[in-house]
Amino acid sequence: MQSQAEYSQALLSVSEDAQKAGSALKSLRESGARIGKIEESAKQMADSYGAILQQIVDKHSLVDPVTGQAYTPPPLIMTTLSDTFATLETQLENEKTLNQGLVDTSYDHVVSCATRKSGNFTGTGGVDELDAAMEQAKTAHDGCRDQEIIHENTQKKDCGDFDDLVASCQKDYKYYTSYSKNEDSASDSLTTVLVQAGKCESAVKTLAEKAESCDGKQETFQHAFCTFASKLDRVCSQYTTCHSAADADWGSVNTSVHALEASQKIVFKMLRKVMCYITTLSEATADKMPTQIDIKKCQELGSLAGEQIDTTKLDITYTTPPPQDVCDTLPGAHKPGTGKFAEMEYTHTRHDGRVEQVIPPCD
Repeated sequence: MQSQAEYSQALLSVSEDAQKAGSALKSLRESGARIGKIEESAKQMADSYGAILQQIVDKHSLVDPVTGQAYTPPPLIMTTLSDTFATLETQLENEKTLNQGLVDTSYDHVVSCATRKSGNFTGTGGVDELDAAMEQAKTAHDGCRDQEIIHENTQKKDCGDFDDLVASCQKDYKYYTSYSKNEDSASDSLTTVLVQAGKCESAVKTLAEKAESCDGKQETFQHAFCTFASKLDRVCSQYTTCHSAADADWGSVNTSVHALEASQKIVFKMLRKVMCYITTLSEATADKMPTQIDIKKCQELGSLAGEQIDTTKLDITYTTPPPQDVCDTLPGAHKPGTGKFAEMEYTHTRHDGRVEQVIPPCD
């Protein structure tokens, strides 16, 4: 039967696991929202600075001929923009680190289910220890029944000998009076009968005591089996529930982070494209006017047609968690109360007519 402490610990583990899963999903949603905002801002700025460059190229001038205002922002603003976009790239790297942590945590969660199960098998009071105690109790019970058989044979012989002597007793007063005259020495004498009666009585008593002792060992064995089977069922059930939930959480996190990783790399490329526009604008002078080629270079940056952008620093490592272990509950499946205990445990001849037939179910 599950103890209150074990039950409370199981509930605590489930609660903690649920909180971790909920926290991970919340973090992923928040990360997605942050990346979405950066992407939106980067796209707007890319369109804006790309349009400025296009105007300069189209007008062949750094100054708007209509307003007389310079197309390019002041150098200080350009420097500030460069610093801002460098900060945004750092933020992307931080998001990557955060998401990597979520993936690793969800993986560890799956692994921890197996670790917890292993501890519940090998630890103090675990399945293995209870299994050994059950086997020890089983051996003690079986050995006791073997001794009971020996005592049965002893009783059968001693009481049989007594019956034989009584059956041959002479119905003669001299047979009885000879005992008081110290003349009783024949093999079927009254003295011999009395001695044999004592042996029979002792054998009957010894057998009864041994049978009672064996019944107690049977009860101990059955209780030990119940304790073992209940622990085995509980541990395997908790493991199955834990692994199923953790594996599902890992799948959700894995899918979400893959999507975020792809978004982060898109944003990273977009930020580099904006930086390309800003750099081209900051370097524009009357003697070094930007061209359509410069615009095309920025437009195609990071695409298959243009210069490639290395996004490996945003790569996230995904490790597939181990599959669910086999947790075999069959060794305890025939526990008392299932109707199969006696036919599985008491089939040896040593048990015939000796074991208690009433086997209460496990609590």
